[in-house]
Amino acid sequence: MESLPENWASAHIIDASKWDIARQCGSIENTPTYNELELLHTVFNSLGWPSSPSFPYLSSQQCGMDEGTGAQDCSITLINKPGLVTCFQ
Repeated sequence: MESLPENWASAHIIDASKWDIARQCGSIENTPTYNELELLHTVFNSLGWPSSPSFPYLSSQQCGMDEGTGAQDCSITLINKPGLVTCFQ
């Protein structure tokens, strides 16, 4: 089976202080909840997703998940840490 290339970028930013996850995914309903990210966390590596403690995956609640530990962090901001977003289709 041939694998298809994937493009990854930091979460879309609406202004200097807020992520616009809904714009990036087309709708907030297309973004994972933190519980869904917890389920996906166990397969991040096997999916080939980029992994770095410096770039947490953001949930629809705009809390981040540290890929190394699976811990939730709702104190992240644009100033102290960029984030990645995955979208459901």
